[in-house]
Amino acid sequence: MSSTAVRPGSVTLVVVLMWLSALGSAVGGGLLLWAVANPSSATADGDGALYGWISLGIGLFMAILAVALSGGSRLVRFLVILTMTIRAVLDIYALVKVDDANVPMLVASLLFALGIIALLTTKRASAFFRR
Repeated sequence: MSSTAVRPGSVTLVVVLMWLSALGSAVGGGLLLWAVANPSSATADGDGALYGWISLGIGLFMAILAVALSGGSRLVRFLVILTMTIRAVLDIYALVKVDDANVPMLVASLLFALGIIALLTTKRASAFFRR
């Protein structure tokens, strides 16, 4: 038996989801920056530009995490699980405490976070990160 574990499908799915999230964040940030640069845009203010730059940065950070996670980094696995746990707690808090909360969006976000945690904590995923 080999001492290296083959990357399981659950981890590969998380990596793909992270790449999609990274791409969406980067493209969204870039489009917002383009809109802010357009003087006729309704979003032509400093907050829009700041949000655009932050969104681009988050996209880049997510891409780096996706690469490291696909390589079997235990630290990145921990960071992703921690981030998704915080996301789930915030979603539950918003569902309970925030008036006029977008319930479908919060439920989808909560299910996404719990799904990522479940995919990264399967027996095969755990074996992959222990190698």
